[in-house]
Amino acid sequence: LLPAIAPLMLVIAESARRFGTTFFAEHKWRDIALIAAIGSLFPAAQALNAELMPTPRIGAALGTVAESEYLRNSRVSGFSSYYSATRWLDSHTRPEDQVLLLFEARGYYFDREVFQDNDLTNWPLLIATGAPQQCLQGSGITHILVNHGAAAYYRNRGSDLSHLGWNAFPEFAARCLEQVNARGGYVLLRVRTPAPRGGA
Repeated sequence: LLPAIAPLMLVIAESARRFGTTFFAEHKWRDIALIAAIGSLFPAAQALNAELMPTPRIGAALGTVAESEYLRNSRVSGFSSYYSATRWLDSHTRPEDQVLLLFEARGYYFDREVFQDNDLTNWPLLIATGAPQQCLQGSGITHILVNHGAAAYYRNRGSDLSHLGWNAFPEFAARCLEQVNARGGYVLLRVRTPAPRGGA
């Protein structure tokens, strides 16, 4: 909504001016109304200054700040952590790897094939197929990225994650996964390669 602040500033100022012209016909009152109209611009100007000046948004809009730098320093809640996760996930996986996302609906900025968790259904669907019992063998999934920050958010807001079968995940992770990296609420796990069976 930030782009709307500037035109709203003008609307507020013009509304104050018209109010003053209508209700304060005397010259003295018109001057007071004009001062009030100008004064009404200051809170919006302060809000713009607080939101735009400490960030590279203006530079990004003008093309003087690289996209990666802007995304890395974004003040949008949780986004810089997300963008950072996309970068280190790419550095810890191979181009041919496939990554299952859990509690993460965003799939952009990854350079790997990822399966987004748009409706928090990835894990329940896996449980329904029985794939966790087989450590995801035959699924093509090589890694799992868990957004524990989002899971904690849902839990704190009153969601019962056991309805998603989430209470079964720790046992599955201990048996089938190994941690590759963890940062900013995200944990990247590698699906263990099954040990070769011994010959007869």
